[in-house]
Amino acid sequence: MSDIVPVRPPVESVNDSSVAVVEWLVNDGDFIEAGAPLVVLETTKTSFDVPAPASGVVWRVAAQGDDVPVDAVLCHIGPDAESTQAAALSRPDRVCSEPPARTSTASEPASMAADDGRACERGRDEPALRIGATPGRAPRFSERAADVAQRLSVDVRAFEGRLLVRERDVLLHAAAHDDRRPAAQVIEPSPGGALSNGAGGHAGVTPVPLPRAKRVEGDQIRAAYSHTIPSSVTVPVPTDGRLFSAEEDGAPGVFAATLIFESARLLSRYPGLNAYYSAGTCYQYGAVNIGYAVDLGLGLKVVVIKEADRKSVRQILDEKQQLIMDYLDESLAPGALSEATFTITDLSATGAVHVQPVLSERQSAVLGVCAPAPGSQIFNLVLRFDHQVADGRSATAFLEELRDRLAGHEQSLPKRITADPPKAEPECALCLRSIDELEETRHFLVRAVAAAGRAEQLVCTVCLQDWYA
Repeated sequence: MSDIVPVRPPVESVNDSSVAVVEWLVNDGDFIEAGAPLVVLETTKTSFDVPAPASGVVWRVAAQGDDVPVDAVLCHIGPDAESTQAAALSRPDRVCSEPPARTSTASEPASMAADDGRACERGRDEPALRIGATPGRAPRFSERAADVAQRLSVDVRAFEGRLLVRERDVLLHAAAHDDRRPAAQVIEPSPGGALSNGAGGHAGVTPVPLPRAKRVEGDQIRAAYSHTIPSSVTVPVPTDGRLFSAEEDGAPGVFAATLIFESARLLSRYPGLNAYYSAGTCYQYGAVNIGYAVDLGLGLKVVVIKEADRKSVRQILDEKQQLIMDYLDESLAPGALSEATFTITDLSATGAVHVQPVLSERQSAVLGVCAPAPGSQIFNLVLRFDHQVADGRSATAFLEELRDRLAGHEQSLPKRITADPPKAEPECALCLRSIDELEETRHFLVRAVAAAGRAEQLVCTVCLQDWYA
């Protein structure tokens, strides 16, 4: 059994508490080489192939179409079919076997300790994972489920007999047992198969199942708002339109890159906006990873610029353009959609003149960028934030500083972006302001060397102040 390798979803690539098995690329008993594609998984953000971690014979635990927790076993890989199948059938929480108890660890409450086994042998038309009842058994809570249960004061004894309790299970239980909520209207099916609204049947409706991504997204948003106190501030920004239409070396999107660049650098001065709240504690992120919402007809994705506060406008522009190309090619890697600490929803290219962006789970702030109203030269920046870790004063100050920085970039555009500049003018390697632009605001360029072996760069005193603030 020591040669049997259990295969689980790659946790570092998944933000969800579960994944969907889209397609198995091998059958039970097939031999697979290490690194070869094994199974296609889907999250709320993307789908991706999972390579085999070892060579050997495959025996599947989860079936195609199953919704599998991220810490569950998808299959086993072993030296031969007999031992591999035996390992798969011996999982303690398969419905055909009686699960043994497991003692709790120092970091895990005894009420949440249980065996780490997975699904039972079943027919292909049955679900891969059955969270069935075993009287007297203490459940095992996922990390997110335990956090939500604590925040919502859910009695964990209500889940006695479960093998694994996920975040969604806790949220559904809390909603069903919250007497403060109004009773939901029951909509009965009509004889024709559609649904009646209970008012004479004049407006029948047809049930349309939501995509899995939308259902999981809804669960995550409910979880985020169940322990936040959302508030928002709006700051108007004057513009003559140059910033929105700017290009750099023929590539559009300078406004978005500038927005990410300046937001990232400001977040180091407003750490409460680059954090999240949990159980009475504010957790501040050490990195500034900016999530940027993209929806170009293939579904909403939030691509992530990692360590954006350490990159120049040009670096961010190039990386964002590549992420959009990957989005259009439907080849985004899971890592490109995870670990965001702050999110930007940019609707400046649409007709939306006001927006209330939605907070993401484990984030304390999201920035919404609106379009100018017809005939207006003003657009709004809207910051939605968690009042438990930030306040209106700091949120407003963040937006006002961001407004002023964007205005400075817009003023510099005619000098920096030309069809055929006659001579390269010295400029900051980070924010791209020219030496003439800096002189107008009594700033200047200095030579800086980041590390041994790297070429010297010109950096303006504005960026240096941000860097060492």
